[in-house]
Amino acid sequence: SLNINIAKCISISQIWDLYKGNFIIALSCMIGVAFGPLIRIILNQYVSETAVGIYSAGLQIFLMSNFIISQIGRVGNPLMAELGKPNVTVEKKKKFLKKYLLIMLIGALPFVVPLLFFSSAITNAFFTEEYMELALYLPYFAIYILALAIGIVYTQFLLSIRKDKAYFIIYTLGAALTVVSGLVLIPTYGVLGGVLSLCLPHSVACIAYCVTSLKYLRK
Repeated sequence: SLNINIAKCISISQIWDLYKGNFIIALSCMIGVAFGPLIRIILNQYVSETAVGIYSAGLQIFLMSNFIISQIGRVGNPLMAELGKPNVTVEKKKKFLKKYLLIMLIGALPFVVPLLFFSSAITNAFFTEEYMELALYLPYFAIYILALAIGIVYTQFLLSIRKDKAYFIIYTLGAALTVVSGLVLIPTYGVLGGVLSLCLPHSVACIAYCVTSLKYLRK
């Protein structure tokens, strides 16, 4: 009985240490949950239910692409974790990041190319007439997917070298910019404002992850 109680204490202690060590990452996840719904709420408030439908259709296409790209990114997680070890040289880190970035960009191309160059064909093939406006916005999602592929690589790198605060600051600023953009752009530009509010701040954040990572690679 005593051994069981000790085992339970150790288990709880380990869980608590894990939670404390990753609190910032958990907090980032909680902050990010609201952004998609918030944009829909603002669209519904300032534009119309039709605008929400068009935006949601584009978002679903993006989320399907995002799911595949995220799965590709998961493959690199264990290898990226190795880069956080003290004995790994800067040159080895740079070499791995270049290869990983290339793989992610290649993985994104099957989604980027159709959305960028064949948006009208996709809209005509899969949506009814009231969604034809969606063709105007799919290229924005294509560019967003490219930025996301870059962001996945450098987000993982920052977390692997335990720069959680840098990640949290960039993520939180990007999240705040999403909300502000929605409130500013949607009343004037409608669906386009919603798409830009989703795509632009996070794309900027992804570039910021890259720039921040490069700064640490110079040290």
